[in-house]
Amino acid sequence: SNAAAIKFLALVKYKQKKFDSCKHCCDATLRLEPLNTDALWMLAELHRHEGRSMEDRWYLGLRMHSDVSVADLCQSIATGYLTRKQVNESMEWLKAMQHYSPSDVRVQTALTLLVTHGSSVNPQDVIDALESRRSPEPSKFGMGPSGQACASSSNRDEPQHLSSRKLASDDTGVAMTNGKNSNTGSIAQIADTPEELETLLRRAERASEAVGGRLTSSTGSSTARGIAEQEWKDLLVSAKSALRKRPDDPLALRCAARALLSTGGPDKDIRDYARRAVDLTEEVAGSTLGYDLHAYLAAAFEKERDALGAEKHYSAALGSKPGDERAMLGLARACAQQREKDKAKQLYE
Repeated sequence: SNAAAIKFLALVKYKQKKFDSCKHCCDATLRLEPLNTDALWMLAELHRHEGRSMEDRWYLGLRMHSDVSVADLCQSIATGYLTRKQVNESMEWLKAMQHYSPSDVRVQTALTLLVTHGSSVNPQDVIDALESRRSPEPSKFGMGPSGQACASSSNRDEPQHLSSRKLASDDTGVAMTNGKNSNTGSIAQIADTPEELETLLRRAERASEAVGGRLTSSTGSSTARGIAEQEWKDLLVSAKSALRKRPDDPLALRCAARALLSTGGPDKDIRDYARRAVDLTEEVAGSTLGYDLHAYLAAAFEKERDALGAEKHYSAALGSKPGDERAMLGLARACAQQREKDKAKQLYE
């Protein structure tokens, strides 16, 4: 495309240190693709090398489309830095994004990841968090009489690929309208592919880690727990949407079971989804469901006095989290009930 060709030329000029030519190419790229991350990253770098700090807010002078907000601009620049593993610079732009979009949970989650993991953070995890879902925000990037960017008080439009999908309700008990959660106003991302489900699952797990792994615990702020709960609800909606298209999708079944387990869903539904996922997965003896679901099913089988089922799932839980004391003790009890005394003794010891 023309934008790709001009962007490539901008990169060449940047490497040649022909910065004026580079800037002209970046401006031309942005006229075709207003949020091109590479072009915006190069402009940010050019201004940084000129000694202009972010306090100058040079980006407010860009000629941008009326449907591009300042927060969107800052996010794209942050993404450009993240793809190049420039963590410190990306954090500065994420803080700027938060300034213009203070209630956006995406940037809160991304900043938490950066603060928690520092330079060892996986940049793709941060990008995944930023690309999750959008919340309606005031202060839109409009066009002034001179053609330069200016603030507008209209609400941000919903992304087209989300707002065009309608879901009247979901089984979590949370009313949904046009994919939007009526309690929080956030837009649930409906995942259509296994890759998207995996992304949603990872994000929900990260959000839970911030509150100690349990939404009912006192760890973390109430805001963090609310974010984690919403991530799991979004995953549940997406998993059920996938199951309507692919009823025998093991990943969607696992995601549905995991989301219900994390949000206190009905035991029967958790077991049904989890057991179907196991039945449809070839490597039944492996850690098919992940530690939490295997530990949950193992405890359920143990309560039902099904020592064989308990042993299978405690073993799988250990496969997911080697050396876990809870799983080892549970496996020892299951083996003892089956009179496998030597194996039980070894586990207890």
